[in-house]
Amino acid sequence: MKRIATISAILLIVLCIMAANGDAARPRIKLMPEETALLETQAAAVVKTIKISGNQAGNKRYPGVCENANGDRLVIYRGPNILYWYTFARKGASWSAPAVIPNQPTMKSCTSTDVEADSTGRFHCLWEDLQKTLIYASFLNGKWTTPTKVSSAGKHDMGGSIAVRSNDEVIIADVNFLRSPNNSKEIILYFKGKNDSHFAQKNITNDRESSTMPAVAVDPNDHVWVALKSDLDLRDTALITNLYHFDRNNSLIDSETLSVKSGWNFWPHIAANSEGKVMATWVLAQSADYFSRLYDPRTRNWSSIMKVNIGTPNKPWATFWSKLAAHGKDFYLAAMNSGRYLRLMKFNEKTQRWVNVATISDDPVYYFDLYSGNDQMLIAWDNANDPSNVYLTTVDVPALGPSTSRISGTVRKDSSGLSGVTMTGLPGNPTTDSSGEYGMDVDPGWGGTVRPQKSGFSFSPLSITYSNVTSNQTGQDYAAFLAIRSVANLKVEKRVERGFFNGYTLNALTWEANPENTEMGLAISSQRVYRKARAEDNTKWARIAEPAGSILKYEDRNVPSDSDYVYAVTCVDDKGNESAIY
Repeated sequence: MKRIATISAILLIVLCIMAANGDAARPRIKLMPEETALLETQAAAVVKTIKISGNQAGNKRYPGVCENANGDRLVIYRGPNILYWYTFARKGASWSAPAVIPNQPTMKSCTSTDVEADSTGRFHCLWEDLQKTLIYASFLNGKWTTPTKVSSAGKHDMGGSIAVRSNDEVIIADVNFLRSPNNSKEIILYFKGKNDSHFAQKNITNDRESSTMPAVAVDPNDHVWVALKSDLDLRDTALITNLYHFDRNNSLIDSETLSVKSGWNFWPHIAANSEGKVMATWVLAQSADYFSRLYDPRTRNWSSIMKVNIGTPNKPWATFWSKLAAHGKDFYLAAMNSGRYLRLMKFNEKTQRWVNVATISDDPVYYFDLYSGNDQMLIAWDNANDPSNVYLTTVDVPALGPSTSRISGTVRKDSSGLSGVTMTGLPGNPTTDSSGEYGMDVDPGWGGTVRPQKSGFSFSPLSITYSNVTSNQTGQDYAAFLAIRSVANLKVEKRVERGFFNGYTLNALTWEANPENTEMGLAISSQRVYRKARAEDNTKWARIAEPAGSILKYEDRNVPSDSDYVYAVTCVDDKGNESAIY
């Protein structure tokens, strides 16, 4: 933990250097009293800020920012006449002059923005009217699609959030306000495939709670995660932060109550990193801070609640806004402290603490957006002391490196997908969803052996081995069968047999038929004998013989006298299904 005096001295030196280089636009950093004992700071990051709007009339810009895989960047924001404007920059080029997004409907009061990019480089944009509806449009190669209304009629509550799956399906989470009964609010997920012209929708709360402020993210398995704020009871002051987890077919896998706390909570956010870990953050107003929990898919457990320790603004409630993003394996959080000065924080998983990376502005900030670029975190924000303009701050972070490749397929029993199969050997050991599908991203050059496992089943093939994976591996399918049991009571005896001229060594194998196969009514047509050296791992099993199902012995002849082999004998039924090697 660094002393404040040390931090101040370092910052003074940095500011002097910046001023000498003509970068006096960077503000000094202000620490609030409650932060002096708790703020943990990492090494100084390279931070740059530019103004990208053009001193237009109006204020409260509600900017959104995004970078696509090509390195192109897009910022959208509310401009004059409550219309949304945009500015665009190709990788390494200057920003375009601000322009109006064409053909958009007239808005009454814009409240929130979100932008995401797909695998083709297309930007998918979302902005919301507090009094009316949610608007969606996309942008590619300088051309906009016609902005369309996504949500059904009704009042909305600052909650539009957008994410994109690996197949470029667009997913939007929003809240629909129903004036009857009881002024309830429902969370709706909207889905639009790459070739679809309209959004399909799914009500995920079904009017069970008064739900609002949803945030959506997609993990490496294309599972959808939604965090939202819910009332325990509209008459009570205690609220909960909830989370829902859906598979690739949008079927609910499970849900989690992230927090139950007296008083108001705000702005839950959700992000999934390259390892499939999921981070959720939210604000508890009475506790005056931001909080978080981390989900690990390997253990399928959530961490305890972790405090961010930067404090929150006291009022108004809109300034409790924060934004969460994943960059490779790391999680970053942009949030305002009690002075409404915008900070960028990074989660240290080893210490389970959030660490200060940079102060983005020491002028009060009203609204902002955070996005993970290839080698920079991007923060678009509006300045409460200069409300007519939009600023973009970049913070250097480690480059993401080459793109990952995806290994995916389906596990089927007969013609139906089999859920709950663990794909051992893939990073995180993912499981198949309700349709039997699985998928996981792997790093360039990845290699390993993937073996499906589920109690009571055997699989064909038993495993698939990969080496130097550099492209997507689709259609990696397996067939599942009721688990045939291998033979029982296998015994091996080493013998030396005398021949007419000389002797030889053999290993005599004997076994018994497994009664469980008979109980399941399985007809065993043959048995397969496998061998490997004792010191070798289980990938080295080699089949050396296949006697008929009625034969209960085998002799492995002419083996070296000093050999140390181990054996396995599997059973094969009349359909060709084979038991596992034990």
